[in-house]
Amino acid sequence: NISISIQKQALGNTVKIINRVKARIKDLKFNIPKDIDIKIVYDQSLFIKSSIAGVWDAAWQGGLIVFVVLLYFLRDVWSSVIVTLTIPISVMATFAIMFFSGISINMMSLGGLAFGVGSLVDAAIVVIENIFRHMQQGEDNKSAAIVGADEVSVAVAGSVLTTIVVFVPLIFVIGIVGQISKDFALTVTFSLMASWVAAVTVIPLLSSRGVSLGKDVAAEINEDISKLDKSSAMAAVRTFFEKLLMLFVKNKTKYLLITLALFLASVALFAVMDKELMPKVDQGQFTIKVDMPAGTRLETTNGISEKIENFLLKVPEVESVAVTVGSTKESATRNIVDRLSSNQAELVVKLKSKRKLKSADVVQIVKNHFAPKDLPGARLEYSLQENVLETGMSTQAPVTVEIKGNDLKELESLAREVQTGLSGIDGVYGMKNNLSEPSPEVKIHIDKDKASLYGLSVTDIAQTSLIGLKGYISSKLKEKGEEYDIRVRLREGDRNDFEKLGQIELQTPSGMRTNLSSVASFGKGKGPSEIKRVAQERSVLVYANVYKRKLTDVMSDVKVMLDKLQVPKGYMIKIAGESEDMKASFDSMRNAIIAAFLLVYMVMAALFESLWQPFIIMLTIPLSLIGVSWALLITHTSISAYVLMGVGILGGIVVDNAIVLIDCVNLFISKGLPIE
Repeated sequence: NISISIQKQALGNTVKIINRVKARIKDLKFNIPKDIDIKIVYDQSLFIKSSIAGVWDAAWQGGLIVFVVLLYFLRDVWSSVIVTLTIPISVMATFAIMFFSGISINMMSLGGLAFGVGSLVDAAIVVIENIFRHMQQGEDNKSAAIVGADEVSVAVAGSVLTTIVVFVPLIFVIGIVGQISKDFALTVTFSLMASWVAAVTVIPLLSSRGVSLGKDVAAEINEDISKLDKSSAMAAVRTFFEKLLMLFVKNKTKYLLITLALFLASVALFAVMDKELMPKVDQGQFTIKVDMPAGTRLETTNGISEKIENFLLKVPEVESVAVTVGSTKESATRNIVDRLSSNQAELVVKLKSKRKLKSADVVQIVKNHFAPKDLPGARLEYSLQENVLETGMSTQAPVTVEIKGNDLKELESLAREVQTGLSGIDGVYGMKNNLSEPSPEVKIHIDKDKASLYGLSVTDIAQTSLIGLKGYISSKLKEKGEEYDIRVRLREGDRNDFEKLGQIELQTPSGMRTNLSSVASFGKGKGPSEIKRVAQERSVLVYANVYKRKLTDVMSDVKVMLDKLQVPKGYMIKIAGESEDMKASFDSMRNAIIAAFLLVYMVMAALFESLWQPFIIMLTIPLSLIGVSWALLITHTSISAYVLMGVGILGGIVVDNAIVLIDCVNLFISKGLPIE
């Protein structure tokens, strides 16, 4: 078979490009022989499409649940329909703003929209509820719509604005977290702005034109709020809340201490939870790279690959295996995709969609099956991409150790030592490094003393030797819009022996002629095919994966192991990769959350024209962590960038309810009702 790898440009859209490739493949099938089959081995768009489809499903299901909940509590179809109508109106307005802002439909922007579906109706519910209350008191539709919307307009504006300011700092978060949260934050902001406009315009308009609401239940005095219950469910909720509230009011110290104890216990849970930069996602595929000793023949590497392939096809969870042994890629493409030598092979394993085992479990089965004696001379590296964003991240594995220094041999020795140390840590597998295998090469040893006698420079001798070995591109042939190199070189019989190469003549500046062998000698050896630098220093990265163990625990063991190593002077070993990125992103996210809370306080202080009432509302934000910590613990969810983003968002949601509550309390106090 022939394998073709298609790479997209930096700003290219993955889904659009793959759709065009599939369309072209469909056209090609009519022009190729029937016995030739074209199969797509790896399709990155599948995961993207499934993720977007999941977000879409969550969005419309959320909208449907919103309607059902509203209908149950309000017990009025028309008011429920009015509120639900704000969702498509706000979504269409959001898409329009996204289009003009240049934001594409991706997993994060749709995630922001899905989050917005729930928040979209918050403002609408507050407005329709207040209009509903005025209609129950006997006011006509038009007056109830105007007065009801006007009474809560400030509270609704404050509620929406406090949620929006939570997302503004997310735009300035650094790292990959900042890049993915930008579209999310902007989409939520656009959707909330659209929902606010719809709540204060569309809701009153439709309410005034609709049927009369709640005329059968009219309250003669404001104090008799029980008559305003629209259903038995609402009455039950109000009764329970009233009893609970009276307990807190009558026993303030007792229940505040209980709340504080719950809060401290919940915060303590965060310390023992696992932490990771991005949540792991099983994409149903992994890669095995086979490295044989340098110079191994292609047939030998292929034989080892066939052994692995035959075993993989016997595993029930495996759907297909694509094998590449060596590669015929030109060196010009080396910067785009990795080039495989004759001693290297790559197996891309695709798993069945319906399977009992996870990708990591299948990797462990393969790893445990092949002992070193089964594959003599082979080194296997397992690459399990558990995050769709890893291709855009600087890390390739959860555990990454960076080694810096000058001497490549010493760096290689330290890398092997680190890999050995990692292999002894529980839960760590798939150790590998980014050192390229040394390539066989012809070395030219120049006698500088003799060369100076003839007046020849090292450059002259090196260029002549290179021309003798590889030839010289003298011109280009142009034919039908294509260019072909014209390479002039010695016949194979004249360059397959070092003695023959030594007979190449050199012309000195004085006009004399001498053989190449008189100033240089040839030899065979191995040399580095690639040298990597980080911050202008030679460096080697060692990677490892983690299986069924907390990343924080593994990193603690890795740190202990590295501290025990004897590092020569002038060399440095440090933990890098996901752990380093996680620390930087978490610090940046923490600062964003603090900034968001400060902005929320400033907005509330301006709305209430008070410093004390916003302070009371802000105290409810940390208490929301009680539910967060226990939910994460019960669902076995680790703390990641998404969790921190959710905590920040939760701060905006929590204050929404508090703002409406405080505003309502202030309204009733202004009407002469007692505080209790």
